[in-house]
Amino acid sequence: MKTEIVESSKQLIYEAKIGDGHITMPNLSGKSTVRYSSIYEDYMLYKHGIIGKDISCSDVKISNNSAGFNKRGVIYHFSSHVSEFIGSVWNCDIVDIINNLDYFGFLMYYFDDGSYHKRANTMHIYCNTFSEIEVDTLINKVYTLFPIKCPTKQVDRKKDGREYPYIYIPTTTTREIVKFYMDFVSNRPLLHCMLYKLGSPSQTIENK
Repeated sequence: MKTEIVESSKQLIYEAKIGDGHITMPNLSGKSTVRYSSIYEDYMLYKHGIIGKDISCSDVKISNNSAGFNKRGVIYHFSSHVSEFIGSVWNCDIVDIINNLDYFGFLMYYFDDGSYHKRANTMHIYCNTFSEIEVDTLINKVYTLFPIKCPTKQVDRKKDGREYPYIYIPTTTTREIVKFYMDFVSNRPLLHCMLYKLGSPSQTIENK
């Protein structure tokens, strides 16, 4: 597969709409901000470097998160300044956002909301708030980018009766995804903290 992966602030803002980012409601002039957070400082520095080329941003900051889910007890975050483009993304339909993801946008979205299952060599992408058509659109997007074997919709059923959809990516497609992205991620030290999402040990700069 000889397709270039282009780092793009636009794609990062797209995936923030459906991933771990947070886009504020547009102000009266139609402008919004986007906020990113992670337990990995390197990952935030990487996103900051991409977004910051086109939109002014705050510095990456650290906050106490000892009451949160992560064992590190801290979380790293930064926010952009207001932008008309971010405001336009806030107003976009989820289906349109998914359809606009390219190889870079999909990788960032997977890093935010996906998981790698080493024993089975498969991937899951969680889409708890997606409608049925949005889940189907995501399945089609993955298959368009990696037309090996089509992912399927699965349901995570909780003991209390709640049900959440997720995308199951089969082994043959997972192997192709890992092969496609491995050099890109390995050649960017700030993304080494996310190598575990491709089945390799995480190698964070701050832990070296």
